[in-house]
Amino acid sequence: MAPSSLPAGRQVTWLGHMLYHLYVLENNQGKHYIGISADIVKRLEAHNSGRVRSTKSYRPWRIIYQEECGGRIEARRREKKLKANYAERMKIFDRIVK
Repeated sequence: MAPSSLPAGRQVTWLGHMLYHLYVLENNQGKHYIGISADIVKRLEAHNSGRVRSTKSYRPWRIIYQEECGGRIEARRREKKLKANYAERMKIFDRIVK
């Protein structure tokens, strides 16, 4: 199974270091979702096709923010920090709006 076909937290590297991205999605109702992936385009397709349980009821989604992280572990730490810390999330949303 290719790394990009696995869920974001379960992807493995086949040839060494794989670049990961943290991303923020927004839907038409203004809801947000924060996640990580090595392939954001495929991950967005998964969200919009209903293959992601936590987002399928709120489709369609669009990417409003992304940042590169060194690898899966760094991306996961950043994701957890944003999800757990309101002030950190607001820093991101302030950048998006401006």
